[in-house]
Amino acid sequence: NIFGNDTVRFAENPFVSAGEYNVCYEAVLETVPGLKEQDRIDAVISNEKEIDFFEMKLFEPLYHKTSFAHELSSSLEDAQHYVYTDSAFPFMESIRRMRGSGIVRYDACQMFNHALGIYNYIRKNELAVKGKKIKLINCIWTLDNPFGDEEEKLRREFDNVFFEEKTEFAKFKECMFNVVNLFEKKGMDFTISLVELKDLLPAMEFSEEKRSWLNRYL
Repeated sequence: NIFGNDTVRFAENPFVSAGEYNVCYEAVLETVPGLKEQDRIDAVISNEKEIDFFEMKLFEPLYHKTSFAHELSSSLEDAQHYVYTDSAFPFMESIRRMRGSGIVRYDACQMFNHALGIYNYIRKNELAVKGKKIKLINCIWTLDNPFGDEEEKLRREFDNVFFEEKTEFAKFKECMFNVVNLFEKKGMDFTISLVELKDLLPAMEFSEEKRSWLNRYL
C-alpha cells in the first residue's frame, strides 16, 4: 500500500512520468476468456497521460524457482484461446522463446500474463487509453543490509538472488520483443521495466509523516 489509498504524486524520475495519479489495487486483467481465475495485478496508477501497472515483489524472488513451462497455462499455446486471436502469434512466439531461455528465478509467467491482460484491456478500451503511455513495472523491495553486519553469508545469498533476478529479467524482456512490437503496431507506447523500490520511493511526494512511516519498510 505504498501508493496510499486515493492518489499519489511523483516528481521527475526515470521510471514514472511526473504528476498526480489515481490509485487502484488488485485490478483484474482478463487473459483467457472464461478462465475462472483471471490475472490480478497488485496496483494500477493512472492519469490522463499514463497508465502504470505495478507487480510488487517482497521476498518472493528468494523462494521462486520454477520453469516457465511448468507454470504457464497450456491454453495460451493455442491461438483460439486468446481474446483477440488476430494478435495471438506474438504472444505465442514469446512463449516459444521463453521455453528455451533458462529462466527459473524470475517470475516470467506472471509478468507474461500481466502483459497479455494489459493488451486485452487496452484493445477493449482503445478510445479511453488512446495516446497514453502504458507501462508494466516490476517493483522489487530490496535492502542494502537486510540481515545485520554479522549475517554476511545471508547477505551474500540475498544479493545473489537479486543478481539472478535482474539477469533473468533481461532475458525475459528480450523474449517479449514481439509482444512489445505488437503494442507499437497498434499505436500503443508500451514498456516493461524492473525497478527497485529504494530507487522509486524518493520520487514519490509524501508528507513527512507518511514518508517516515514508509521508511520502516526499507
